[in-house]
Formats: sequence, structure tokens, C-alpha cells
Amino acid sequence: MHLTDSQCDRFFDVMDCLLTYVNGRFNVVDANEVDDRDPLIEAKLTLIAHELWENVAVIDDFVRDNPYDLPQADLALTQSWKHAISGTFTVVRYQQGHAILMHESGIYSVSGVEADWEEVLGRVPALVDAVLLPFEGSIIYDGFLSIGDVPEARARAIADEFEERCQQGVVSTVDEFLQRSSAYHEAQSMLEFENFMNSLDRHQGQEPEVLPQGFHRGALAGLSGKERDEAVERDLDRRFGESKPAPSLTKEDEALSIIGLCTLYCGIVRLSDAYRQYCACVQEPMGESEFRTLAVRAGQDKEAPFVIWIEGEHVHAMHFTLDEEYVAEQVAHRIAGGTSVRAFASMERNIADFRRMLEDELGNLDGMRHYLAREHEKFSMRPLPPYSPDVDAFDVIFDNPCVQMLISFLDERIPDGQDDYLFADRVVEELVLGAIEIGDVQAMHAYTHQLGLDGCCADKSRLRQLVANVYDNVPSWENNGWSPREVRERLTGRREFYDERGELMKVGSNDPCPCGSGLEYRDCCGR
Repeated sequence: MHLTDSQCDRFFDVMDCLLTYVNGRFNVVDANEVDDRDPLIEAKLTLIAHELWENVAVIDDFVRDNPYDLPQADLALTQSWKHAISGTFTVVRYQQGHAILMHESGIYSVSGVEADWEEVLGRVPALVDAVLLPFEGSIIYDGFLSIGDVPEARARAIADEFEERCQQGVVSTVDEFLQRSSAYHEAQSMLEFENFMNSLDRHQGQEPEVLPQGFHRGALAGLSGKERDEAVERDLDRRFGESKPAPSLTKEDEALSIIGLCTLYCGIVRLSDAYRQYCACVQEPMGESEFRTLAVRAGQDKEAPFVIWIEGEHVHAMHFTLDEEYVAEQVAHRIAGGTSVRAFASMERNIADFRRMLEDELGNLDGMRHYLAREHEKFSMRPLPPYSPDVDAFDVIFDNPCVQMLISFLDERIPDGQDDYLFADRVVEELVLGAIEIGDVQAMHAYTHQLGLDGCCADKSRLRQLVANVYDNVPSWENNGWSPREVRERLTGRREFYDERGELMKVGSNDPCPCGSGLEYRDCCGR
């Protein structure tokens, strides 16, 4: 079930007016560049909508100013949107044409907008980042959805959580929605105030945080980046002996390494684009023909951290996780678990499951390859960071301040029984790989939950924020190597900054620029 044509017209007319007002008020993107023909129009509108729901009080100003002479009924509708509920929802099932969405605030029966939920999502359960709104007696969303898969660890708990939350009833009417929204927002405000006061008390009293039972302050806690690196290196030398210097790379090794780096950042890259990156990284590059021959031979012979994919007239280098053989191995491992290969092969049911799952996964894989190739047409490839054969590509990503902030946070909260010197790095490495290769922040949250880290801090939102910051600041295959933060900065023309707690700073136009230039933000990093 979804809105009728006349309802869609009314909804988008009002929403477009509101978003245009918000963009003019907050200058999210250049108004002259908001054009339906722009391939990035959806991304720009999503940024404007995010600004709206972060500053929902602006709706009062919109209703008061009524800049588009909307009728009173449309103004009343807009006013009701102050009760919006935003966040990550689990779409549990479809029921009587509606999608049943589960959230920490309750269970909601939600109509589609332009199409039925089943047509938009397909198989459930699924995760969606959405904003729920009241509209003409129904509950809908604001027209923007970010869709993700449910992590396996999370899927097993959905049924129990759904049954428990259903005891509060399923919210299906506007009146029920407004009541539930008011109660939820009031509870959230109280929680935010308590967290703020607790943080203020600790800061003023300079009292160290009291860690929950089962966690301890690690040996690396409080060390600067350089001190920490040296301490880790001494510990590794003590355990395994001093590491030997890596052998020098040949010209061919260097070329293959740079192609691998391109696939780490972008997932898929045309060899012509990889060659341009290679030429920008080395002083005496080989010729393009030699480069292509080397890349194709190494990729086809599995001698490199990438494989070759040929689509039409274009030859691509592709990250090894996008290869059919790698996917087949992962499917077999998922089904077999700890079963030996011989025992696995003798189980007819396992073979049937393997064939079915492999067919599904290979279909998804082919779709992913073509999707990435299409998305890459929207953005030029991100330039690689300065290349050095002595520096691991992962180290460059790890140097990002948001990645370092999460490492420092975990150093302060090591689970008892874990290695003080290795735990944080191992966890963050898995999270960074997940962010790049899977591109799903919910899978990252599921991983920290699986490790039992949810209770490592009194402010339970802190870890989620730091993990989301890592996702926002590492390369995205979908964005051709640009991180989500870099994409936002390119679209808005404004640089983003984080405070010492990892929260995105709200910098006014006349405020001093956080970069330290001494200029006002509007004259520096804020356009």
C-alpha cells in the first residue's frame, strides 16, 4: 500500500517547499546546483533533509513565514512533522500492504510513498535509516531511505525483540504516532541531559571514568600516537623478535601494489584510471601498454591482491572480495562451519544449500559490480594518498583522526582477558575493512555488539558515534574512493570538524574556523 497520485503530489509539493526553505536558511548546497538533471540531486536533497531533521524547530519559522503561500491545511501538516521519529528501523515483515518497522521507540505500521515497501525493499528482514512522519491519517517516511542488510548476529534476535516490543502495541494511526513520538522525544531529551551532566561532573572534578565490570584501562591508554606506536613495537619485538626490513620492490611489484591500492579504495577501477594514479605516484613509470599487460597477467593468474574483470570494451582491476572464487569459498564456509570438507561433500542437503546460496550470491555479486561501475560515473576517482613503498596503505587510513579516536577510546576500555597491546588495533582493523568492503555501518555496530562492547561506556551512544565516524571517514567503494564525509564536503563546499568526543561540530558562519587559521568559518573552510 502506498500513497495515491494526488496524495503523492501534495506530499512532495509541501516537502519540496520545506526543503527549499531549509536550504536557503542553512545554505546546505548551492541553490543554483539543485537541478533535477543533476546525477547527484538525490545526494544533495538527502543532505538538505538531514539538516531539516537535525534542526526540526525550523518548521516553526517555515509555518510563520509561509514563503510559498501554502493553504492552512498544508501548514498544519508541516507543523505535525515536528513529531518526526528518525533513526535505524528494522523492517520485520509486510502486513496488509504495510511494512512493520521496529525501532527502540516501538513498532510502527508504515505505508509506502510512491511504491509499496515490498517493491522498494524486497526480502525482509532489512534495516533502513528513515524518518517517519504523519500524513493524512497514515504513517509514511520522508521519501529518503538508506537500506542495509541485517547482520546474521542481529537476525537471530529479531523475533524475540519483536515479540517483546509488540506488547506495547503496533502504532498504526496518526494519533497513536503523535503520542508515541512525544513520549519518545521527552525520554531522549532526559537521557541526553543526564549524559551531559555526568560528563560535566567528570570534567569539572577531573575524575576518571568508572569503568563497568569486565573492563579495565589498558596499558596503552592515554599515550600519544607516537608513544603508542613505539610501545606496541617494543611489545611485538619482545614476543616475536625484531622484525626484518621488507625487501625492496621491483618496478613491477610497485605497479601491482598501486593497482591493489586503487581496488582497496574503489573496489573496481578501470586500468586506464589505475595507470593515471600509478603515473602520479612514481617518478619513472613504465609505459601504459606494459602496465596493462602486467596487470592482466597478474590479475588472471591470481598473483596480485586484485582480479581482472572485463566489461564490454573496458578492462577493470577488481578487489579480490568481488571475485567469484572468493564468494564461493565464503558461501561454503558459511554452510559447512566446522565440518570437514569430506563430511560436507557427503551431505546432500549441504550441497543443495550451497548451490542455492551460491546462485543468489553470484547474482548479487554481478549486480554489485555493475552498480559500482555506474556509481563511479558520478564521481571522478579519488586521488590516492602520497605513495611510499615503505608505508602500508592501511597505515594511511589508520592515521585518520576519527580512526585514531576510536582506537584511543578502546584502549581506555579493554575487556578483561583481552590483550592490552593488540585488542584495539584488531577491532578497529576489522571495522575499517568492514566499512570499506561491506559498506554497511549496521554490520559494524553488530560486530562491536558481538564482542560485548555495548556496555563498555556509561554513555552507550558514544561507541556507536565513534564507529559511525570511522564509517564516515574511510574510503567508500560506492563513492569511487571518496569517504562519505568527503562527498558531503564536496557537495556543500564546507569542511566538517569533530570535537574531542567525536561529535560533529556545528560551526556558525561567523565563528572562528576550527582549522586554526584565525579566519571566520565563512571566509575559510565554510566557503
